Amino acid sequence: MMTRLFVRLHRDASVPASRCEWILRDSRGAELRRGQDTLSALPKAGETVAVITHDLVVTRALSLPPGRRARTPIALANAMEPFLLSEPASNHVVMLGEARDGASVLAAIARAWLDPCLSALAHAGHAPALLIVETSLLKPEAGTWIAVCLPEGGFLRLDDEQTFAVDATSDGGIPEGVKWQMHAAAAAKRPVSRLRIYHHGKLDYDAWQSALGVPIEDAGRWDWAQATSAEAGFSPRTARNILAAVRREQFDARSALRVWRTPALGAALILGVHVGASVIHWSNGARERSALQAEIRTLFRKAAPPSAPLVDALVQTRRALGSAQRISGQYARDDFVTLLGRVANESAGLPANAMRTIQYRSGTLSTELRGVPVARIERMAEQLRSHGLRVEISTAAALTRMTVRSAP
Repeated sequence: MMTRLFVRLHRDASVPASRCEWILRDSRGAELRRGQDTLSALPKAGETVAVITHDLVVTRALSLPPGRRARTPIALANAMEPFLLSEPASNHVVMLGEARDGASVLAAIARAWLDPCLSALAHAGHAPALLIVETSLLKPEAGTWIAVCLPEGGFLRLDDEQTFAVDATSDGGIPEGVKWQMHAAAAAKRPVSRLRIYHHGKLDYDAWQSALGVPIEDAGRWDWAQATSAEAGFSPRTARNILAAVRREQFDARSALRVWRTPALGAALILGVHVGASVIHWSNGARERSALQAEIRTLFRKAAPPSAPLVDALVQTRRALGSAQRISGQYARDDFVTLLGRVANESAGLPANAMRTIQYRSGTLSTELRGVPVARIERMAEQLRSHGLRVEISTAAALTRMTVRSAP
């Protein structure tokens, strides 16, 4: 005998220790048994129907542009963005149907919740054949709205697939969300001929009638499992099954990843080539530097006396070259004689006692000038800089200090 298992998926359905309500029916829709168990402990059945609780779905009726591109998963997600608290791409957005005014009714369900639930059901051997929203168990009637009032909060189903969450109420109270939607319908001149109410406890007809101004129908307590029966009008052939749309959206997401696979591999290959070329370049540079240093050490040993210690061949070679140049009458740019000559040439015309002190240390010549206008010293500095020297000036009272060194 064909059996059908209905499982109500709540917010913690995929948590291993969390229990979900279920009902098992035969092929004619008659109830066999019901209970609460974890997904891994559900009874076996020929077919599984997953029912998503109303609080996990956001539905809105939106007017979409014509054409197929406006109905792709990405386009639908972007259309629902103003009504979502998370990124559009983090939701499954599917079409539930058409509203009375021709708009499309879209439903958004968080991927991070739905995908693990479907995987847990499949792992337990209950891969669903149908995936429906709890609010779709209510059959729409033209002009009839349905309010499901629960202690923890319910929902208001309009006369199409569009649904709005409503706040929790006390026994017999009117949720503010119902009042707001009824006032909005009146302002938009959208007639509501009847309001069917599923409630908990007693229903105050007079209070509802007076506050809303529409006929009230008492539907008793809400029982999602009873709504899956044939007597309530449920039929697997006509049920609003969104499983195909969710799977198609998952396939489109994987296809999008495949589209980017080739560019990503190309970028990784280019990066690998660049890193490899850089490593080869650095290795060649290191080898050339080592070979050059070895050649300098060899030449230094040939030119220097055997008793001369070898510490740093490059530095010692530079010092030896400088010493040889000075012996032959050639001076380096940072030698004392060279720097002093440059400063003396630019100091011509200064008073005899203007230059108070001259100091030289490690290629830097410093002189103190007294009673010389700063503008005159600046002109001296500019002339010295034109010869490739680095000049710094500091002034304290009437004393000006000028430091001259060879520019790096």
